[in-house]
Amino acid sequence: MSTENKYFPPNGLRVCIEKGDGVHLEGRFYSPLSEKVFSFCDFQELLLKADSLFDQVGYPQSFQKKRSFQQEDNKYPAYNAHPTIYRQAGEILKMEGGEATFDILVVSRSKANWQGFVNDKAGKRIGRFQDVVQLINYLAAIYE
Repeated sequence: MSTENKYFPPNGLRVCIEKGDGVHLEGRFYSPLSEKVFSFCDFQELLLKADSLFDQVGYPQSFQKKRSFQQEDNKYPAYNAHPTIYRQAGEILKMEGGEATFDILVVSRSKANWQGFVNDKAGKRIGRFQDVVQLINYLAAIYE
């Protein structure tokens, strides 16, 4: 199947697992919002890096503005309706992990959590999640 004319949403993450046991997942992820390849050694690191990317880009919009006791110069936009796309769908869809590959679509980041969908690498819906715990449960089920 050709990946030339496929679409990959800007709020999507292609997650490539190289090593995992259902609890600990190690690998990398790709996003249309960055040229960078993000490596992670556990699921928490994936969440932190992806959330930081979304904050920097302003898409999907954060539920709340993060504050700090250090002086901030509002270097990140609160919301960006048309984020810059750095990676095309065809390039992202070619990426695969040694053990598993799936796509996370973050529809919203409400109440300091994520809501969205998780699909297998063929695009088949695995499930819908209302928080990160549900997402983790879907990913752990891959290893059962």
